[in-house]
Order: sequence, then structure tokens, then C-alpha cells
Amino acid sequence: GLGRRASNRALIAAGLAIMAGGFAVLASLDISDGYGTLITGLLIMGVGAGLAGPAAYTTLMSAVPREHAGVGSALNDTVQQVGLALSIAVLGSVLAAVYTAAMPADAPEAARESVAHGVSLGDPALARAAKEAFLEAMSVGAYVGIGFTVAAAVVALAVLRPVSPDKTS
Repeated sequence: GLGRRASNRALIAAGLAIMAGGFAVLASLDISDGYGTLITGLLIMGVGAGLAGPAAYTTLMSAVPREHAGVGSALNDTVQQVGLALSIAVLGSVLAAVYTAAMPADAPEAARESVAHGVSLGDPALARAAKEAFLEAMSVGAYVGIGFTVAAAVVALAVLRPVSPDKTS
């Protein structure tokens, strides 16, 4: 497999870089785009996660003595859960703040707090403003995602020891 040809360090960094590319596709979304661009960005992110995730797990588990494999697995699960919760919190907060700021000041409060309300109130101009504000918020959130995934790739390259692929498990 690929893990035998490339080091875990390289797979983690490449996977994170590919995930950043998926975020870049999401950042490019336009109001006239269909679901194709969204799906493309998410698929690219999935490929990146598919490269980085198993390599990161293998790296962690190879650093833990065999008799403590359960502890290593639990640590991996905990790091994943905390990372997911933090990323959802950060990106969700960015999205909410940018959406609210991008909505017209005279928009109803419910529309300023929720794109669903903005679209459902029956005013076509307000619905378009809500959609544009949401896309702007998605774009800013995607740029934040790019920043974090590129930073994580740099950290992986800086911190993980280069090990030849035949030395990894």
C-alpha cells in the first residue's frame, strides 16, 4: 500500500495539504454554484483525511509500547474528539460572527441570527442577502480552515521524525 511507499510523516503532511485544498474549494463557492462545487471540496477534504488519519494513528501507535496499546488507542480517540469539538467550535463561531456582520443592519434580528430565518421570511432581497452573507461566512471559515490545516502540516513536518517507509509499521 501507499503506507509502505511513503513515510507516515509525508502522508500526514500531504493529507493535511490536500485537506487545505478542499477548504480552498469551499472558500471559492459562489451564490450561483450548485452542489457540485460543495461536493468537490468535501470529497477533496475526505481524500486528505483518508491519507492523514491512518498515518497519524499508525505514528501514535508505533510510539506506544505494545503492552500499552489500549492507552495509545484511548489517547488517539481523545485527541480526535477534542480536536473535532474545538474545530467545530472555532469554525462555527467564525461562521456565525461573519454571517451576522455581513447581514444588512436593517435586517430583522431573526434573519441576522440564522440564514434559515433570512431565507424563510418571504422577502426575496432579504433571502439573497442571507445567502450571500452565509457564503461570505463559509468563505472566511474555509480560509481559517486552510490556515489551521497548513499550520498542522508544517508542525507535522517539523515535529515528526523522518523515518523511511520500510521502518514504519
